[in-house]
Amino acid sequence: MTKEEYLQRLDELALDKSQYYIISGGALLLYGLRERTADIDLRVGPELFEKLKESYDLRPSPKFENLYDLANDIEVLRGEVQISDYDIIDGYPVIKIERELDWKLEHQRPKDQADICRIRAYLEIKSTNVDEDLRHYIVHDILPEYRLNEEGHQIDHINYVIQRSLKFAETVPDINRDMVFAVAAFHDIGHHIDAKHHEQISSERLAADAQLINYFSESEIMVMADAVLDHRSSSESEPRSIYGKIVASADLNTSIEEPLRRTYSYRKAHSPKASLDEIIDESYAHLAEKFGNDGYARERMYFEDVDYDRFLFDIAELMRDKERFRKEFLRANQLEG
Repeated sequence: MTKEEYLQRLDELALDKSQYYIISGGALLLYGLRERTADIDLRVGPELFEKLKESYDLRPSPKFENLYDLANDIEVLRGEVQISDYDIIDGYPVIKIERELDWKLEHQRPKDQADICRIRAYLEIKSTNVDEDLRHYIVHDILPEYRLNEEGHQIDHINYVIQRSLKFAETVPDINRDMVFAVAAFHDIGHHIDAKHHEQISSERLAADAQLINYFSESEIMVMADAVLDHRSSSESEPRSIYGKIVASADLNTSIEEPLRRTYSYRKAHSPKASLDEIIDESYAHLAEKFGNDGYARERMYFEDVDYDRFLFDIAELMRDKERFRKEFLRANQLEG
């Protein structure tokens, strides 16, 4: 179910919103950390639970204690419902994301590991030391769109770029941290629309955002839009401002596994009929062009960064041995071949 389908299905139940809150996949859907979810999971208070028993044939679920199947796609967890346990999102009670994370960490189910990464990234962004109102707007109105991007450009990547951008900003006197934050938050927003020209679309989105004028001057918005446009590592020109140099540097990988995963997810999304061998060959060629001895990404770091220096050394070693590259590619993407 999409978010719209989910809420329509939930509305059909006509439940008292003071006596339940949304948990599990539906919670991630409303926080913007998933694009779809398979079913509806609710924690319901004792009074509502008794009413549901009268109206539905509730069947105990074998998954967890106090969990019941209400329909094929709806499960209810009986328990206390306290206002301190949930937030209101789009008018619906949704478990606080910190509590959802605690539950997933406690149970450590393999299928929850990707969600755990997304939630941690979301919480790290949510605690970023920038203007509180700007941060709230970005977290609730901008970041949810990243769920539409292919896997390599979703919220965990955006968190990575935001945190590294702010780290580099600390070395620049009189830098505007709010501008750094906004540039990083918008830099890949258009990736799901047109990956090959996402920097142009993302720049236009930032420039046209009607809310940003509440936090920045028109000239600052134009500087930020230019920074987003200039950030792409394949660009032949140097970024025009320090803000462009910060996000371009922050966008560079420092982990061998990350480009292996991102090249795979990109090609799976954009060339779904390609064979595994074709994907590996195309990924190898792309990374050689990007990080080889004369790779274009080698010239896009504008700050001292030992992590990136180490990464360049490690990936150069990997690219020298194509068979080793294949093995590492398969391992990073949990593939057999």
